[in-house]
Amino acid sequence: MTDTNLVTVSVQNENPVLVAKVADKLAEIFIEEDAKRELEGAQTAYDELTKSIEDLKNTIARQESEYIDEMRSSDLPLGKGRRASCRESSNPSGSVQ
Repeated sequence: MTDTNLVTVSVQNENPVLVAKVADKLAEIFIEEDAKRELEGAQTAYDELTKSIEDLKNTIARQESEYIDEMRSSDLPLGKGRRASCRESSNPSGSVQ
């Protein structure tokens, strides 16, 4: 099978108690290591998505600011009958006050 976590553990020894302990320990270590790999993959995906979200927020803020600047330079309404003028200033979020 591909893309599975199925494994076969085979231990041979004359002592059945030792065989059971070794097989159990190998399985336990495999499960722990597999969980670590899964967590690392999830953390990497989370970090990449967080960065993408921040990049998108910055892009939106920049484009909104460019849009408002263009509206101001053309003396076009910003919405609800308001005109962009020199008196209006942008707050840090880029929206007109």
